[in-house]
Amino acid sequence: MLPDKSKLIPLYAQVKNYLQDEIENRMKPGDVIPSEPELEKRFNVSRITVRRALDELVSEGLIVRQQGRGTFVRKDPIAQELPRLLSWSAQMRKMGFEPRSAPAEIDLTEPTKEQAAQLNLSPGDQLVRIRRLRYADDEPICIMTNYIPEALVPGLVNQGLVNDSLYATLPSFGLKPVRGEDRVEARTASDWEASQLNIGKWSPLLQVTRLTRDAISQRRIVELEELGIVQPAEPLLSKQASEMIQKSLMHLKTYIKTKE
Repeated sequence: MLPDKSKLIPLYAQVKNYLQDEIENRMKPGDVIPSEPELEKRFNVSRITVRRALDELVSEGLIVRQQGRGTFVRKDPIAQELPRLLSWSAQMRKMGFEPRSAPAEIDLTEPTKEQAAQLNLSPGDQLVRIRRLRYADDEPICIMTNYIPEALVPGLVNQGLVNDSLYATLPSFGLKPVRGEDRVEARTASDWEASQLNIGKWSPLLQVTRLTRDAISQRRIVELEELGIVQPAEPLLSKQASEMIQKSLMHLKTYIKTKE
């Protein structure tokens, strides 16, 4: 099916949704994703549109790029239970950095199968996506993306954040996140991430995925947070967590060098 250029949905988002459906329903981990020229011809769109769609899929953890080999459906990550990611602004200042964020991008998005399962969504439910570029001393260090079930935060897309803070905004919807569970893995940056973070193509990123539970019912997961962090990651993670992921990053960097 070709993207409908008359729709209000951007072409890259339509291509991304078509590919996501194929990945989740007709492909298996390790399968090869068609090349950019093949997708350009298949969907009758520009290379830029294809690349943006693939960047979105990389950022959401559905596919991985391997230099010199191609793009593949992501295999299950090697995940570990790690200490909770520390508070962004408080920890930045504690480490002697001055934090700031670029203006938040807030929109609605369709959940992946994994996100729907993690957040216990029903068919047809949508997610509010909040994406921000985070800085430390004016250096881009992290892309933070928060996903919240739209039903929990009606009107947030139009309302925006209070003082650009998600956690200052959520209490107005009766939500109080209190506990998180983190999964950490190493991966390469997408083209879009590399451009935003001012790093080279194929640079390693630390991927942190957090599921956050609510104070009212700590069994209820109210938010999914994904961070792509530039090394060094020590300002963002506890010392123990930083030490636990160094081996994974070293292996990834070694693999990247062998493919250059």
